[in-house]
Amino acid sequence: DLIDEAADRFADSPAADYVQRWGISEAQATHLKLGYTPAGFTGAFMGYSWTKVGRVTVPLPGFDGVPRGLQGRALEDAEPKWCSVSSPPDNSWAQLGVLAHDHGDDYWQLGEGPGDGLAAYAVGTSAVFLRGTSMASGAVNTLVAGLREKVVILAGDADRAGRNFNTTLGTALGEAGLDVRVLALPDGIGDVAEWRESDPSAFPRAYAVALRGAEPFDPAPPPPPP
Repeated sequence: DLIDEAADRFADSPAADYVQRWGISEAQATHLKLGYTPAGFTGAFMGYSWTKVGRVTVPLPGFDGVPRGLQGRALEDAEPKWCSVSSPPDNSWAQLGVLAHDHGDDYWQLGEGPGDGLAAYAVGTSAVFLRGTSMASGAVNTLVAGLREKVVILAGDADRAGRNFNTTLGTALGEAGLDVRVLALPDGIGDVAEWRESDPSAFPRAYAVALRGAEPFDPAPPPPPP
C-alpha cells in the first residue's frame, strides 16, 4: 500500500535527512514507517498539492497501532507545508495519529501536528497529534478512551489557534476526568518542533523539565493584558 511504498523509498532519501530536524533516529523512522514521495509521485487519494513537491510521509496509527491515514510534509518551501491524503468515498481517514513508546511512562503530549509529535517521540515521550486543529472537537471521544490512564500534556502552538486547541481539548478532557496539564513553551518559540530546532543539544533536558513541570489546565480564560 501507499504507506509501505513510501517507507521503502525512505532510506538515503531527502526525507531521511529532513527528519533529523525533529531528532528522529533511523531506528525510530523505521519503526514509525516514515516514508518519502518524490515530486510527481502519484497514488490513490493523492491530490496535486501533495504531488507537486517531494514529501516526508507520516502514517496516522490509532491507539491500537493500526495506521488509518497518511500526512506528508513538503521538503522545500512550498504551500501547503502539510498535506493529507484524500478520504475514500463513503469513508474518512483517522483524525489523529498516535506515536506510542512501550516504556510505560504515563506522560503523553497532545499537540496539533506530526512535527511536534515526532520531536517529542524522538526524546522518549509518547505523543498524539491531530490531523488539523479543526479535528479537535470530533476527536474527543477517541482521546478520552485512549488517554484515560495517562497524564495529558497539551502542547498547542503559541498562537490563537494553539490557545483555542488547548482550551477546547483541555476543557473536554478535564470534564471527562482526565489529568490534563499545559506545556509552557519558551518565549519566542512557536511550537515544540521549533523549540527542538532552535537548540537541538539543549532540547531533551529542557523539554523533560517542562514536561514534568507542566501546570494543570485551567479552564478559566486568562485576564486581558493591562
